[in-house]
Amino acid sequence: MQEIFFFDDGPAPLPKKDVYIDHVKAHPYPDGKRVQVTITLSPFLEKPNLAIRINDHNNEVIVTAEVLEPISVTTEITLHIKPNSPQLSHSLIVDLYYEQDEPQDTKSVDFYPSGEAPTS
Repeated sequence: MQEIFFFDDGPAPLPKKDVYIDHVKAHPYPDGKRVQVTITLSPFLEKPNLAIRINDHNNEVIVTAEVLEPISVTTEITLHIKPNSPQLSHSLIVDLYYEQDEPQDTKSVDFYPSGEAPTS
């Protein structure tokens, strides 16, 4: 009889202490008021938590979100923002943590809410 596998044969899930953020991506919508955030984690045995924030060009926080115990390695979320200067660089920062501990991994990426860097 042939075996049927329902689970991906990808990389083995990692223990809590070894889980990390593989990459983050910020994709601004054309309206400049929303950002699609994609976060990819390493495979995990225990579900981590994610703290997400977007800072403006003055490093002031303009939006935050928490994702508690995501069920898959890829998380997508749309954040609504009100940038004062959409033509200037903003930063997406994602912290991975368990319980109330300090973040065990942080990744960030810069983007322009207007969707493109200003031309000089």
